[in-house]
Amino acid sequence: MDMPCLYVLLRFVLVNQPAPMELPAVLAPIVYKDLMLIISDSDSVTAIIFDEDVDTETDKGVRYKYRCLHIKDGKVDRGSGIVAERRKYKKTDNEALDIDSNLTIRAGKSDITWGYQAAGRGWIYYYPEKLSVHLAHRRDFAEIRLERFKRK
Repeated sequence: MDMPCLYVLLRFVLVNQPAPMELPAVLAPIVYKDLMLIISDSDSVTAIIFDEDVDTETDKGVRYKYRCLHIKDGKVDRGSGIVAERRKYKKTDNEALDIDSNLTIRAGKSDITWGYQAAGRGWIYYYPEKLSVHLAHRRDFAEIRLERFKRK
């Protein structure tokens, strides 16, 4: 095989490589009682605790609080939020229609995807290549040293 043909063949093979298959997110069940979720990425470490459920005709979710340590400057943010599946049901066949659900726990610079399971329970979805997830008891929320959970 002459060099120009080899070059064309090699170029074809390289250009037409299938894209690497993206791995699916890891799905983990969580029970809110006594739980502190600690998530860390390359920029921050965030502790999250869950409070009362949100349970209305259209919303099923939970309130949360967080503390977020920014790795670069050592600054700590505190805040709270609500995650909820917001659905409206058709009267004819009881089919659920999503109406602007908020499925992301936003805590400082960190985000993690959440889903409703039942009262007092939920799901988290994450990519372990990008985010580490740790579990601890919520009683330590105010004092836990977040720097212990930095990704290495």
